Amino acid sequence: MTAANRSDRVRNRDRYGEAAVIATGGLAVLTLICAATGKGYPFGPNDPVDDMSLIRAVPPGVGAALLAGILIGAMLIMLATAGRRAARPGGVARAAILVTGYGAVVVMLFVVPDIRLLALVAYLPMLVLGAPFGWPDVDYSSIVTTTIAWQGVSVSAGLLVAIRLVR
Repeated sequence: MTAANRSDRVRNRDRYGEAAVIATGGLAVLTLICAATGKGYPFGPNDPVDDMSLIRAVPPGVGAALLAGILIGAMLIMLATAGRRAARPGGVARAAILVTGYGAVVVMLFVVPDIRLLALVAYLPMLVLGAPFGWPDVDYSSIVTTTIAWQGVSVSAGLLVAIRLVR
């Protein structure tokens, strides 16, 4: 194998697309499980400190089903447009993919997260650097909750989808 062939193969790998498929697919599976079982959905009435979230009034059954549908749509778009054998449509089909994909990005980046994730990111250097010294004296399980973890995964998935759509 020559160096040119190897670099072509490496260049043809779409790591952002693959990561976006994994992130949106994994989050979609978790959300589907929450929708099917009615348990584990961390938003809305299931979140006791949910004062500032945009989705605080959405019932868990409805919210989980809607979020699962959006994530499955994003995953299918990423699956169709990622990789060496990806579909590269033009015109109206491309516009439909972009509108749908960026709609999912808006939900994952701006609707699901709330101010608590931003506050955690702001305080993260202090929490990480102070942890070995026992400072600050906080219960980390009260800071990094299931809701915050879901929000972090949602933002990560949204960023991966956005990067893939731009490329």
